[in-house]
Amino acid sequence: MDMTGTIKEIKKEDGLIVAKVISGTGAEITAVVSSPSGVESFPIVGDEVAYIKAGKTYLIIGSVRYDAEGETGAQSLTARNSTGAIIARVRLFPDGSIKAWNDNGFFELKTSGQVNINGNFTVDPTATP
Repeated sequence: MDMTGTIKEIKKEDGLIVAKVISGTGAEITAVVSSPSGVESFPIVGDEVAYIKAGKTYLIIGSVRYDAEGETGAQSLTARNSTGAIIARVRLFPDGSIKAWNDNGFFELKTSGQVNINGNFTVDPTATP
């Protein structure tokens, strides 16, 4: 059985994120979006997803990404608008640094503890008053 498909419709229903998915074979299924504890992910129409059947319920367990920019050990969170364009991103790098940005600016926490905001303002944790 094909366990991938494309989201046709998605909505919040009774506290769950529920999607209509068209499978690779053309069948339409209803599936609940499943995410790791503490993480909420709300896919958009057109996303390609992987799903499993758990009892009588289909669960979407992930999205297929063709625009991945990650590296080994890194984690990324993105926010997208209704057309799928990334509008905000947070990335945790494998060296321990963190960067968050959108179209209007960024902040970066370096491994030294130094914070850089838009390249214009830096907070140095070793500075004394």
